[in-house]
Amino acid sequence: MNQQPQGLGNQSPMGQNSDQPAVAKWLWITLIIVAVLGGFFVAWYLLLGPGKTTEVVTSITTPATTTKTTTTTTTPTATGTTSTTPTATTDLTYSNTKYGFTLTFPTTWKGYKFKDASFEDSVATYYINVPTTDESMTANSTAEAGYYSPFALSVYTLDQWITAEAAEGSNATLIDKNDTYAFAWSQASGVPPTDWDKAADIKTIIASFKLK
Repeated sequence: MNQQPQGLGNQSPMGQNSDQPAVAKWLWITLIIVAVLGGFFVAWYLLLGPGKTTEVVTSITTPATTTKTTTTTTTPTATGTTSTTPTATTDLTYSNTKYGFTLTFPTTWKGYKFKDASFEDSVATYYINVPTTDESMTANSTAEAGYYSPFALSVYTLDQWITAEAAEGSNATLIDKNDTYAFAWSQASGVPPTDWDKAADIKTIIASFKLK
């Protein structure tokens, strides 16, 4: 009978598997070390080494400039102008400073004139002249050429007026009187011009007579 020595039947050769765990352990340790070193290297390269990326930010601040423009507008000051030509909506007023009276004419009498026919020691007489287009109206004792005198206004002293009232054939009509003078008017007796159409205005004008 062949017998194997006791204790030797199933045993592996000495040292066959005892080094395998140690090799694996050191292999993992080496890989971890290499990985860590590689990570440090990459970090150094990117942050501090040649691979460092420098970002340059240039900030340009342009101060806001506000330009204030002041505009001065000059408003012309209205200046009152006194017109010597009456407008179409304003009555025409005649003022006599010598004897202190006024007369107001309608706007249709624009261009009228007073012809003074007074003589010393006589009754002061004013012939009212209005323009006409009738070429037959030439200059005479009562009107200038191109004008017609539809009525006259006379200024009497109180004594002269007493004499005039007593005289026969006088056509003077009293308007008003004060302590010194009597004012009367008389209508023209001549032939009027062809364009004369203002006879109805005469009584209105006489009614506007005022003493100052």
